[in-house]
Amino acid sequence: MADSTLSAPQRAESIIRLLSSLFDREWTDIDIILTSFQLQGLNLEDYPDYATVYAQCRASLQAADSLTLSRLATYVLGSGITTQVLDTKPSDTADDLWGSVGVVRVFLSHLASQREFVGRVSSDLHNIRISSFVAHNSIDVSRAWQDEIERALRTADVLAGIAHPGFYDSFWTQQEIGWALGREIPVVIIGSDESPRGFPARYQAPMLRELTPWRAASAIALWLTRQDRWASAVVDGLVHDLQHATSFGDAREAAERLNEVGKLTETVLDAIEHAYLSNDQLYPNHVGAAVVSGILKSHGRELPKDKPSRGTPRLRSRGQLFEH
Repeated sequence: MADSTLSAPQRAESIIRLLSSLFDREWTDIDIILTSFQLQGLNLEDYPDYATVYAQCRASLQAADSLTLSRLATYVLGSGITTQVLDTKPSDTADDLWGSVGVVRVFLSHLASQREFVGRVSSDLHNIRISSFVAHNSIDVSRAWQDEIERALRTADVLAGIAHPGFYDSFWTQQEIGWALGREIPVVIIGSDESPRGFPARYQAPMLRELTPWRAASAIALWLTRQDRWASAVVDGLVHDLQHATSFGDAREAAERLNEVGKLTETVLDAIEHAYLSNDQLYPNHVGAAVVSGILKSHGRELPKDKPSRGTPRLRSRGQLFEH
């Protein structure tokens, strides 16, 4: 590059792409490359784990000046690639990957062998208006596979890892988590019996007794209700799911998810009452009615007896939907 001054977005994109490419190599080779460019090398004498080496490499790249970073990108990524990487346009919203239904974009990191399972998690999230990306299901076969994963990682709002046994041994899941941490977006790991290792251990959600698609989707939704930026929109989606449930079982599960949220505002409780009265999969006495009754009783209310006489209550703006 003729201009060696990089903007903050250009530096971030360079470091992310360099990390991804460098970790296709042996750790000793990474050390040689870093030190050859007068950057801090890796401490490999104490037999470090993947997360430690990744952190060392990231810190070394972050300490590099713009000129060194540009030269390193040219060497590692290849001739002509540097300009392409550094000129990446932030206007790429990747709507073709995410669709328009969701108010939050969740990158689902998972083992390739669990594609079908995670596809069901994605479908469940879709029902509560959460967009998700599943690498093996979301990519058009005509697209370059790794490029599309990188587009999804660049445009995701959060990353949720589905930790089946072997999750922490996978090179790809570690790369995806590292990318998310490099972007400083929220990360959560959902699992049942896989002990977290390295940086992901900090983001492990409470372990599930049984890892099923519904439980995984529920755990992700509940976690999102604890994130101020998306809390109200996710609760809105949960109420929408209750309103439009098409079976007794779905209605009960939608109510159970809302029950996990905790303290709800009067606006949300009004919407839950309306959903109960207007959906014949709940009203008057179906399996989900008991769950709705429990939600209302915990807030000092009783199940309504009469059909609603007015339209659906409008959910208010963020911050008014539930109380911490």
